[in-house]
Amino acid sequence: MVSLRTTAEPPAFTPGSRYGLLSVAEPADDGGAHWRNGVQFTPRLCGTALTTGSVCVTAGAVKPATADGIPTRGADPFAVYAWVDCSPVGYTPEAWRRITTEALLSNESYAVERVFATGVVAGGTVYPHLAADTDVYEGDLQTVQLQTAATIAVTGGGVDIVEAVGILEARMGACYGGIPVLHAPLEAVAHLANKNLLVRDGPRLRTFAGSYIAAGRGYPGTAPDGSTPPAGVRWLYATGAVKVWRSGIELTGTNPAEWIGRARNDQVLIAERTYVIGWDCCHFAVPAVLGGDITGTPGVAT
Repeated sequence: MVSLRTTAEPPAFTPGSRYGLLSVAEPADDGGAHWRNGVQFTPRLCGTALTTGSVCVTAGAVKPATADGIPTRGADPFAVYAWVDCSPVGYTPEAWRRITTEALLSNESYAVERVFATGVVAGGTVYPHLAADTDVYEGDLQTVQLQTAATIAVTGGGVDIVEAVGILEARMGACYGGIPVLHAPLEAVAHLANKNLLVRDGPRLRTFAGSYIAAGRGYPGTAPDGSTPPAGVRWLYATGAVKVWRSGIELTGTNPAEWIGRARNDQVLIAERTYVIGWDCCHFAVPAVLGGDITGTPGVAT
């Protein structure tokens, strides 16, 4: 039966997670494609400068070392992809490329944040990620640290979200000389705003102390050991600056004949992008209690 319905454009799509991870991460500007094998880098030397009373001494003054050595960090690659499985009839190749690309762009930020938060991908684990309670190293001659265990800044069932932000910023201030990044589930934004803990700074959210806030729907708020927290509690994390290496969007196959799935005679085109994400120094976690203000009784005029 031929449909008499008119083909129309769907509702306009506006990407969500405006203030998610990618809003605060530094995009890499590295030439070549070798980063797709993963990267290793030397983070800024963490910690604070030391002090001494030995000043104006020309000889014989021995000042303590300011660092224990130069660390090397590593980060794994992972791919984010999308595909639409449909009949090959009714769409031009250009339309199919557009539909598949839009499918990736519509959900890409969620997938990236979920991997960055949990490390979980099909077939393995990506390092580094936020919800981690164990250090992970690789190499013999040159040791590369792939994962730092999150330092739990406060124990117990959870603290008020105001206190949680204050604790994270205090711990980062003692550990890191740069602008830190606080990572929070999207549901925490309403509570942060209700407590006047954030301000808009162009395309980013920041605290009054200047820390960046990455608040995305891909952050599940799980504990460093990966467990789900009690109702009303979500884990917030803090790291140093975040850097993202990201490829362009790539479509499998240039010829529409390559898109045909022979088993079912359907059309399969995949759009994907490769990511590597790392951060600079320091890694803290705090359980925060999210709570609203009850102003009345449901169903009763007050």
